[in-house]
Amino acid sequence: MDNFEWQKGFGMMFGLIAVDRSTQERKPKESLAYLGSFAAE
Repeated sequence: MDNFEWQKGFGMMFGLIAVDRSTQERKPKESLAYLGSFAAE
């Protein structure tokens, strides 16, 4: 999940699940489906 980095605050977005900071809504990123496809094999 996108997280807090001490030097950059919430400015950097990385992780497998994106978080909308205003609503706290979480959405899976395309990278989650890509990595998940390897687990399904």
